[in-house]
Amino acid sequence: MARIELDSPLFDYRLYRFGHTRQIFRGPKPKFTTGSISFIGGSGTFGRFTDHPFAELVGQKTGRPIANLGTEGAGPGFFLLDPVVLNVASQSSICVLQVMPANCISNRMFIVRPRRNARLHGVSEMLTGIYPEIDFNRFSYARAMLRHLSSIEDNRFRLIVNEMRNAWIARTRTLIAAIQAPILLFWLSQRAPHQEGEDTTDFWHYPNFVNQSMIDSVKEDTEGYVQCVTSDGMPQDLRVDGEPVLFRGNGEPIEMNRNFPSPETHHRAADALIPEINRMLKI
Repeated sequence: MARIELDSPLFDYRLYRFGHTRQIFRGPKPKFTTGSISFIGGSGTFGRFTDHPFAELVGQKTGRPIANLGTEGAGPGFFLLDPVVLNVASQSSICVLQVMPANCISNRMFIVRPRRNARLHGVSEMLTGIYPEIDFNRFSYARAMLRHLSSIEDNRFRLIVNEMRNAWIARTRTLIAAIQAPILLFWLSQRAPHQEGEDTTDFWHYPNFVNQSMIDSVKEDTEGYVQCVTSDGMPQDLRVDGEPVLFRGNGEPIEMNRNFPSPETHHRAADALIPEINRMLKI
């Protein structure tokens, strides 16, 4: 069972399958009409742990049909594999492209699964050569592997960060070029996009490993850019009457949401997007 399906005691995501890969998206399934606003991104765009993600709120406030194509755990490379989804985005009036993390992209150091970008598929000889003392078979997720490697206090981790960042720029540019619609690049995070050399703890705030110089490298290829930095509603209490009702696949309770945008954050995100959307639509 997909982990988002485990949220059903509190949230009805109205899941449906669509596209070449038959990927699961959040419903209700849109009609994909001309003039709609499409939204591409990861878990924030999908709207985990909220009844009304910012894509839906934008649709309500603008009166336009929307297509929420957000996919949990996705990186830029995910959408390049699905020509049907790319076609939907290309037919929209505007495509809002959420900035996605750099650790969810295959690169010369490691490979992520094509449909589950957060999961690790394998590592290269280059990476095992840099860290010969590490047993990489112990890791199922790229983030967990990177957490461990970053805890080793040396300069080797910087090589991996640079590789991920270069791959992110290349893949994001390719995705932007593949979408034949005006693109509004959207930064949604609890932090601002810091420059290279800032405290490395910012690596672990979504979108992981993405900084200002990376944004500057790709936003020139888009028609607009919106930045929403907020921690409103965080952490989000997911308990009911003080008791957990959501559980991970291993039975561990999920009491607080500390990583995904809260309902309050989604409202802030929609409010940040609408003025730029109206400008691009010349309203």
